[in-house]
Amino acid sequence: MTEPRRRPTADELLALFKDLKDTTFGKYFALAAEDDDLLQWASGTSLDSTGSYAHYLRGFDAAYRPILLPLATNYVGRGANNIVTGDYTEVEVILPQGLHTEPEEGAAHKLELETWLMGWFNEVDRRSKISPDVTGVKNALGLGFGVYAFPLVKSRYPSPPKAGRGRTKKQKDEWDQYQTDLLECWPWDVRAPHPRNMVFDPDHDPPEYFFEFMDIPTRVAFEEYPDWNGSGLTKIREGSSSTVERIVYCSADWYAVFLAGDPVLGSREHAVDGVAPNTLGFAWYEIAESGWGQADYQGRMEYRLQGMVRAGRGLIIAATETFNVRQHQKIMNAFGIDVFTGQGDDGQAIAEEESKGLARGPGKKWALSDRVRHSVADSPAVEPGLLEHDTETQRYMDLQYGPDVLAGAFKDEPTG
Repeated sequence: MTEPRRRPTADELLALFKDLKDTTFGKYFALAAEDDDLLQWASGTSLDSTGSYAHYLRGFDAAYRPILLPLATNYVGRGANNIVTGDYTEVEVILPQGLHTEPEEGAAHKLELETWLMGWFNEVDRRSKISPDVTGVKNALGLGFGVYAFPLVKSRYPSPPKAGRGRTKKQKDEWDQYQTDLLECWPWDVRAPHPRNMVFDPDHDPPEYFFEFMDIPTRVAFEEYPDWNGSGLTKIREGSSSTVERIVYCSADWYAVFLAGDPVLGSREHAVDGVAPNTLGFAWYEIAESGWGQADYQGRMEYRLQGMVRAGRGLIIAATETFNVRQHQKIMNAFGIDVFTGQGDDGQAIAEEESKGLARGPGKKWALSDRVRHSVADSPAVEPGLLEHDTETQRYMDLQYGPDVLAGAFKDEPTG
């Protein structure tokens, strides 16, 4: 058993975290935010949801609301479905060569381990509202890497009865109930943190330490860390913020928790300067990279950590732009182009103001002032290049992500 490494100080950990977040992972986070915008299109219905890509869907008249195609989410979901399939997680164990001399013993050992692991994953999914297994795979495919967290929460263990095994029937029944509760206890907090909430050791494979960071409600912070006291707490109480940043550091030897920059672990965790020994003996985080990234001669994380979305950004945007131009053209062909003309020196400004956000469609009537006139102009001819552009974009999408027929989208259609 190796000796634990030197206990880092709280200041050292915070300085390391800042350097990793701002410098080592800084460019990755900027690019991942743009990738995430495309993934979030599926849950949005307006330009407010397009984030950094809003400018690609400008230029339409005020009444038209662009449609956000969930292409990034669809392709990531398709990839995840090829990895996580069926009603349970399939696991294959490869035993080291020479571990068993008898093939029957090796087969029995392999089956035992695979059965146990499948039971573990099924139990994790059963106890989770959102499957960490599926979420981690989608994060890896979409944003470059997935994270799995599995800290042991000792407070979930039942407390043994004060009388121990007991002597009376009541005491013995309490002990039996304690044993039952102990067997049914699930002390692991298995989660799939978002990649944009993680930095990790970039110099070792597998990483030797991890930082998880995110804003949590101050109410939760006070409940989980009642002994929190420090300059960060003073600033929170003096301000009006309803959230506080929590940073968790974890290695095989040590762990620490910071709230608003204050270390919060104390004597109960045998902490010194807010850093406590990790009695588990292993880090409770694992990283799974997507495989879409590439090695960079400078070791830059923005090259190493790439998902499916990064490489297909331009194609996804092009397909969405073309779709909306065609959709807009269809509306204009059906209803014509509404023209609002104002009378007088400031009439056009009044016309533009009164026509904002007016709903289109057959039989629509608007309450316009006497100074504003409405007419319908013929729509322009359809640009033939639009159809060619659509076909060409789809061809490149097939090259990037594979054609739909390979994903089973047309599995019931004849191919010959």
